[in-house]
Amino acid sequence: MENKCLNCGYNYRDGDIFCAKCGAKLVLDKNNVVQNIQLFEPKKIIEKAKKSEFFNPNSKKFLDNAIVGTSIILATTTFVVGSTLFFILNKHDSQRTVLQYKNLMENPAQIPLLKEPSNYTDLAYNLSEVENFLLLYLSQTKDSTEKKNQVFASFLTELNKIPNVLNQNFDSSVILECSNTKNINACVGVLNKKLEKGSIKAYKNSNKIYLYPDYELIKEKYYDFVSKDYKKYLALNEKYNIPVSLDLNLLIKPKKLVDKICDFEKLHLSAQDEFIKTEAQKVIYNDLRKLLFTPSIYATQTQEMKKEFKDAYNYFISSKKDSALRPLIMSYMDKKRSYSENNFKNDYPYKMYEQNDFSENVKNSVFDDVFVQLRKNFFADKNTQLSLGYVYDLKTSQWKKYSQDLQLSQSEFVLSEPDENNNVSIYNHMFSPMQELNILKYAKLYLINGGLYAFNKDKLSISKVTFNGKTFNLYNLSFSDVSSLFPGIEVINMDTVSSYNILVEKVNDKAAFIVMSRYSQGWNDYNLELIKGDVNMLTLPNMFSVNTNSDVIFSFSANRENNEEFIENTPSYKIIIKTRGSQTNELKSDDTYAQYDEKTKKDELNNIKHTPNIMPKMFEKSESTELEEDSLLTAPEQKIDPPVDKEDKE
Repeated sequence: MENKCLNCGYNYRDGDIFCAKCGAKLVLDKNNVVQNIQLFEPKKIIEKAKKSEFFNPNSKKFLDNAIVGTSIILATTTFVVGSTLFFILNKHDSQRTVLQYKNLMENPAQIPLLKEPSNYTDLAYNLSEVENFLLLYLSQTKDSTEKKNQVFASFLTELNKIPNVLNQNFDSSVILECSNTKNINACVGVLNKKLEKGSIKAYKNSNKIYLYPDYELIKEKYYDFVSKDYKKYLALNEKYNIPVSLDLNLLIKPKKLVDKICDFEKLHLSAQDEFIKTEAQKVIYNDLRKLLFTPSIYATQTQEMKKEFKDAYNYFISSKKDSALRPLIMSYMDKKRSYSENNFKNDYPYKMYEQNDFSENVKNSVFDDVFVQLRKNFFADKNTQLSLGYVYDLKTSQWKKYSQDLQLSQSEFVLSEPDENNNVSIYNHMFSPMQELNILKYAKLYLINGGLYAFNKDKLSISKVTFNGKTFNLYNLSFSDVSSLFPGIEVINMDTVSSYNILVEKVNDKAAFIVMSRYSQGWNDYNLELIKGDVNMLTLPNMFSVNTNSDVIFSFSANRENNEEFIENTPSYKIIIKTRGSQTNELKSDDTYAQYDEKTKKDELNNIKHTPNIMPKMFEKSESTELEEDSLLTAPEQKIDPPVDKEDKE
């Protein structure tokens, strides 16, 4: 029996269940006789067969094309390789960024400083440097959000000074960047191309060019790194991303200005950050004044312009019912042209910020250091063992104590406290190391009347820390310098006596003295010890005042545990001060001790106010004039043995 498909007539083989040609199902009875039940619907069977999935070794599909297959393989390979390279490069770039940030932390002096620009090119380059570091810091730092916000607030504060920088009339011969331009529009285009890396834009008004922060770019750069309040602030500035006015020309529609004022009012009321609250208040105050007092500028212009402002006021009253500024607008509408600045100040409900509008106060501004606190913190982290002590201002030639809250200006230098070797480190305002200065062994620094002095206990000398324009040095003070430094304090010159014992008469009810030596007297580990009477120690260890009427005896002698064990023959420089008490005005002459000069004697006898001048006792062959000269390099013809401790004797 012939095995034919009832659907297509194809001869199928024994045992087939489906037709190999059309795919129709072959229904067989128990005697293997085909019972094709689908014969009455051949078209449907054909359609169903076409839709059926079966393997046809001779069929060709799109993917069987060699070119297509190769293309798919290449595309897949390219995607995999590209993704891998992207991941590797991204990882490498991230590692490089981290290393760059760590390097700046180790060398805070390399952190850029916002400088006063002389031209647009310098401004663009400098601002780009500053912003690159700001982004690096915000993305890499582990500081708290609050600290990050503080740094960002410093940046925004300086950026808001931009409108006061380089505003000038268009002149292609003056604005070098515009030397090839023919008009102000072309110049503004050139400047914006140059400034595109920094967050500022150039605008024109009449024949003048202005700079203004570009808040669209600012939001794009910093939005992901700041707090919620800052995000709202940046979003609002982006929404109204043009200066409200330039000089007397309003650049924003009055109705939109109403929306801006009320949006910033809401921000001011909701913000927790004080910087944002303050900045929002500045915007409200300045823009509201513009809204109210600008129409007078248009008094000679069309009625349509006046109507535009009137519509804006009505819009404010009708749609801003929650605003605390609404009563002010209503008061203005009642008084209209008679509404004055005094009315405004009485009606204004918030804090006032006058003279913050750059269009009314266009002048060169002075930039402050954006990263001063960061630079200081990085420096402190790196130098945990270093203590900063003093600050020198080049402009005033004065010293002052260093404070953690102090912001160094470009004319200031900071000096550390002495280390264990009595070296001090000196840094410029960016904490870049300038110089190491040795202040001599056994020395200590003192701040006196704006000057910085090093007291050398070993030599009983005082040196002043001076700056010659390049380096800091120590200048050794003469006795006359010391007298000028401490007016009213008598200088006792240890070099002019023939023995260890010195007697000085007290010249009034309260006298003060300082013991000095120009030559090495070996005072190491010696203290001023009181033997009899009462003295008060002053600024320096060798400076004291006498407050009693009884005789005062003291000495510079070696440290002893028990002062009562003082032995008269212990080598010491002893000073005896005899008080005037109730003695007569007659001054006795005694060649054993130092004498008053003749003028002092006469002034005292005549009850004239005078500054006591004690002339030192000298050997007969010594010349006193030589001792008063700063150029004296050799000691007088006398031998002064330094104090000797008991142990040294043994």
